[in-house]
Amino acid sequence: DPKTFVSGDVNITNNTIKFSKNDFKTGDRVIHTSSSPSGGLINEEMYYVITYNQTDIRLVREKNEIIKETPNFVNITSANGGTLSSINPSINVSKNNTIKFDLSDNSLAFIYNSNI
Repeated sequence: DPKTFVSGDVNITNNTIKFSKNDFKTGDRVIHTSSSPSGGLINEEMYYVITYNQTDIRLVREKNEIIKETPNFVNITSANGGTLSSINPSINVSKNNTIKFDLSDNSLAFIYNSNI
């Protein structure tokens, strides 16, 4: 379930990205895609989310940053649109239900440095 943002959602002063509601929680691993990424972000790069407030998030490159008192946030230097897609999102299920994974969906394809 990719979440798209526009340049107006990027705050370079606070290094945050705004969404209509907080679709991410601290610790979520995401991949950023953009044909013209904001300064400081890299197309097809993986990041970890740290919530800033109810609608805004910050990104860090390493998982150990999310537990630090003063994390090393990605410094966003210019504002452009892009997409954040969760990697391995949690699944909420009830006991005795069956889960089926359809692995044929194109959204599961990911090319990184020309490798699938």
